[in-house]
Amino acid sequence: MTLSLALAAREPVYVDAQDLGGEQGSRLYGDLLVRLLEEGWALARPPHGTVLHVSRRVDGTIEMTAVVEDRKVVREVAPGPASAVRLEVLHRAVEILQEVERDRALVPKATIAIDVRDGHNVTVPVDAGVIEAVLESGGTVVSNTGSPTWRLCIVVEGDREAWMRVPGERSCGASTNDAISTSRDATHVALLEQVAADVEEWSSPLEAEVESAIDDGHEDSTPESVVAPPVAAPARTEKTGSHPKRQGGVRLWIGAGVGLATRGRAVEAAVPLSVAVTHKMGFGGLVRATGLVGPTVRDLRVFDVTIGGGPAWVRPVSPQLAFGAAFLAGVFVHTYRFDDQKTSRDVAADLQLPLWLMIRIARGLGLGLGVTSGVVLATWDHRIFGESIWIRRPFRFEATALVVYAWGWT
Repeated sequence: MTLSLALAAREPVYVDAQDLGGEQGSRLYGDLLVRLLEEGWALARPPHGTVLHVSRRVDGTIEMTAVVEDRKVVREVAPGPASAVRLEVLHRAVEILQEVERDRALVPKATIAIDVRDGHNVTVPVDAGVIEAVLESGGTVVSNTGSPTWRLCIVVEGDREAWMRVPGERSCGASTNDAISTSRDATHVALLEQVAADVEEWSSPLEAEVESAIDDGHEDSTPESVVAPPVAAPARTEKTGSHPKRQGGVRLWIGAGVGLATRGRAVEAAVPLSVAVTHKMGFGGLVRATGLVGPTVRDLRVFDVTIGGGPAWVRPVSPQLAFGAAFLAGVFVHTYRFDDQKTSRDVAADLQLPLWLMIRIARGLGLGLGVTSGVVLATWDHRIFGESIWIRRPFRFEATALVVYAWGWT
């Protein structure tokens, strides 16, 4: 399937359909993006044009609201068979967008066409994740009704994926000299990351790239045919006068949880709090504090806190799923008090290995499960008249339920 420039008479549309939920909702969201492109609408992030909100209520009713400035149109689709609901949603979406459409158009500065083919030059459907990656990075994807600013040529052959860009007036060429990047590990996630990282640079005017190519003395004349999957793309070199490549964004993750921890035979309540800052690629740092509270034993009350920080890797592996891991070093603060004595504290070195899995339930908000293995370089044994009443071994294991909010996880 090929997507390129939309009719100038229609404004760009941003589709906010994050609350449809589940695999069926994700498929409906992708079908909606493709249908709007086929009908001639451009897709872009706000503030351009119209916003189409699509959400599913508790009773299964799908509500669609098209908003542009002070105008708003609402339609509802009642629950029913999945195929019937899908067709009704696509029809109603086009209907309400036509109703709120105004006479003028907001033409974006740069537009991007997406052309996806297999190794036999056969057009294949565009994955919604590719469209979302371009939109998230500020690009505007438009339908195949004119000449876009750029073309994104994607070739899928077996377990290999490669992509390149060409100026919008040309078709995807057979030469690999224009190759921007190749997914050597052949994973779809890597391809999306490459698209998201490089599409920001594409928002610059086309003339700057053309002048840069002329200055380098190798203006391209690739024939108009479909790109063949490159075996090895040449390394990209910086061109004099071209715009510098912008770095990907960062994500801020804040999480809290509750669960159980065990140290030997004892089971205690565990309450973790964590803050992580990561790059879009996943790597970053994490600071984590966990309170461990057990029952009072005889006259002894104990409250333990572990605080650690270190490298972390937190990365969405799909639009609704994210995985994280970290290695933390810090301190373990052991606070205890007998009823007839003052509070005392001991401090020891501590190491932790937390792992967690999260499911996004709304924009930026997720629920998850976490497990942590830890070791403190100390053993505590509290006694009364020589009798051990409270003892904890160095090794511990925690299992917790988590609530996470992440800025940038959309």
